[in-house]
Amino acid sequence: MKRIKRINDKIYLVPENKDFNSTEVTEDMGFEVWGVVTQVIHSV
Repeated sequence: MKRIKRINDKIYLVPENKDFNSTEVTEDMGFEVWGVVTQVIHSV
């Protein structure tokens, strides 16, 4: 899962997993949001 964050007038996709890097979203990427996470179920 990644969060959308605006930092200094730029938009980034920031992963929840710190092992992955953030990605800057640029105009030439064709960026779309396909869904929104509303709940996470963890198995015990």
